[in-house]
Amino acid sequence: MAKSFVKSREGKTVLILTCLIIIIISTGIVRLEAPYKISPGGSVRNQNSLTIYLERSPDILGCWNKSASGGEYYVLSAWEGLAIMVLGIFIFSSFHGINHRAH
Repeated sequence: MAKSFVKSREGKTVLILTCLIIIIISTGIVRLEAPYKISPGGSVRNQNSLTIYLERSPDILGCWNKSASGGEYYVLSAWEGLAIMVLGIFIFSSFHGINHRAH
């Protein structure tokens, strides 16, 4: 069933977008974690290059934060969020092409 999804137009789109995201992150155009506090907008221009940061200040993603009510909440890291998205895509793609017949 997963093969039919990969061969479909939707599967090819997901594959292309995943490759594009991996290339952008691996080349350093987009950084997942900030080494220091980044100005609003999340981008830093160095000489002739532009770097976009997903996290504007260190230690926000992937850790527990305090809420206004005194409780705590966990913010997923970029890799954890990506893993959950890929897992979700895999689960929903496994249902692609299944014919549901009324019995």
